[in-house]
Amino acid sequence: MRGLWAAQAALTADATVDIDTFCTLIKQGERTMTDQAQAWKQVADRYFTEEEQARWAEKMAALPAGFDPIAYQAKWAELGWRIAAALPLDPASGTAAAYLAGWNGIVSH
Repeated sequence: MRGLWAAQAALTADATVDIDTFCTLIKQGERTMTDQAQAWKQVADRYFTEEEQARWAEKMAALPAGFDPIAYQAKWAELGWRIAAALPLDPASGTAAAYLAGWNGIVSH
């Protein structure tokens, strides 16, 4: 965390970040990503068979170039918030149909 605090202090003071702090930030980021990947692997190994994990890997490999998982997740979150705000909702209404169309639009991309 030393690198993160040093970078924040430098930026707050309108100063530049020195190379040692910058390198520390890169190392911390790499370590965090490795730790997260290992944690997800443990979860996957516990709850999914090897065959299920292989199918998941195939699906991930088939994603289009430039796929942005954060933007995709944001679309789902935004739709969920809109639906939650509209509840209770008549499932036969035009509003419900529009939400379903939005849902299908996200799924199909």
